[in-house]
Order: sequence, then C-alpha cells, then structure tokens
Amino acid sequence: MTNENGKLALVVDDSVMQCKVLSVLLEEEGYRVVTANDGARGVAMYVAHSPDLVLMDINMPVMDGYEATQYLRKAAQ
Repeated sequence: MTNENGKLALVVDDSVMQCKVLSVLLEEEGYRVVTANDGARGVAMYVAHSPDLVLMDINMPVMDGYEATQYLRKAAQ
C-alpha cells in the first residue's frame, strides 16, 4: 500500500503471479491494493476494507468467484 490517499482495490485470484501483476498495474494507476487467494478470503477482505474496485477470478478454491460475488453484492447493500 504505497499511496495512502488513493482509492483501494481488492484483487482476488488463486494465482500469486496474477495478484502481483495486477497489483503493480493498479498501483501505477494510484490505487492501494489488497489481495486474497480464494473467494472466502476475498469476501472477508471486502468486508474488512470496503474497496473501491474488486477484480476477481472465477475459478478458485474454497469459494469460486460467482459465489463470492453473490456475497459481495449482499454486503454492498
């Protein structure tokens, strides 16, 4: 988290490399970035941090991206 005043992005992907690549690209655009490596952890990170942007993979262990998105929609209401 390099920019304390920037918007926050949450990247949820079971690929560590994808998380790193997306984090670098988002940080270059002024975002602070938090990551999670499965859908359940992504939901927990969303609740804890209320990010401005969420990028999520579909195929992940524990909870897939579709199921996690359903939880995020409920949490956002």
